[in-house]
Amino acid sequence: MEKYHYLLLAVVCWLTTGVYCESKSHPITTQLSAKWGRTPVQLEIAEFIEEENAHLFWDYIDLLSKIPGGLYSIDTEEGRYRKAVELAQTLLGVGQTNLLKLALSLHSFSPKVQAHLQIGQEVLKQGDCDMSAFVSVGGKVACDPTELRSILKSSDKDQANVETYSLDHIYSGSENNSLTAILYAQIGTTQFKDFHDVLKAEADTGKVKYVFRHF
Repeated sequence: MEKYHYLLLAVVCWLTTGVYCESKSHPITTQLSAKWGRTPVQLEIAEFIEEENAHLFWDYIDLLSKIPGGLYSIDTEEGRYRKAVELAQTLLGVGQTNLLKLALSLHSFSPKVQAHLQIGQEVLKQGDCDMSAFVSVGGKVACDPTELRSILKSSDKDQANVETYSLDHIYSGSENNSLTAILYAQIGTTQFKDFHDVLKAEADTGKVKYVFRHF
């Protein structure tokens, strides 16, 4: 019951004051209208899971990435909802899944997702990409996995201070790697998977600090 109280209080806070995101170097404050656009269900589910267990966030992403053709190979919104929740339940169990469904009905995590999207839009203005997924690394923007591999080959550490925020998702074990790569993409899509596979491999070898933001 305490969890439900926390969830409802969080919704009220978001509706009235917006979302506050703290950076290691300086804070950012994102004011959001209560009438935000609807965000894809799998993004909100991922944020719920991350709040429960940061490691499970990446497990959920891997489950989504294993869907043949991606989540959007499922034609209907209802079908995608059912599949996304079904995968979450394998990590959360029945009790937490019921709480998840309440959070989804309230769109409790939509403001946090929207904050990610706003950051991504600002970063996209710095490059020439017009893509649904891209990576910012070494002061450059990679628009496809081939370009990303090329940039990674020529870079071994950050050329300037790279700001990360408390809302970021940092791939487990890559926190201290010297080169920061930030992926902006929508989980559950094939575009996300293509970039994710590259960055995950680079992070596992100790080269890249892999940061993810919804886009």
